[in-house]
Amino acid sequence: MSISREALLGEWVHSHEEDEPGRKVFRRSGYAFPPARGRDAIELKADDTAVVRGPGPTDMPEEETGTWALERETIRLCARGEVRAMEVVSCDDERLEVRE
Repeated sequence: MSISREALLGEWVHSHEEDEPGRKVFRRSGYAFPPARGRDAIELKADDTAVVRGPGPTDMPEEETGTWALERETIRLCARGEVRAMEVVSCDDERLEVRE
């Protein structure tokens, strides 16, 4: 499988209802999600910056800017003082599935 950077660009919101053991599912931000207290999101930009959004300790939304890179089929996301490696299992126009 070969993943293009262009396919990953944009905002992806965690769709925890669709997760499976060892796999996380993200949907485009316009997806009709069921109600939830808060959702994590990542925005991957063409200039290698990333914006990580999610509920903070008091459930108020927080965001932080970081960087990202695509190395083979793995997204390396550097934000919030940590580096996350997310192996892309599948990606299309509406759904991104990763293994962390």
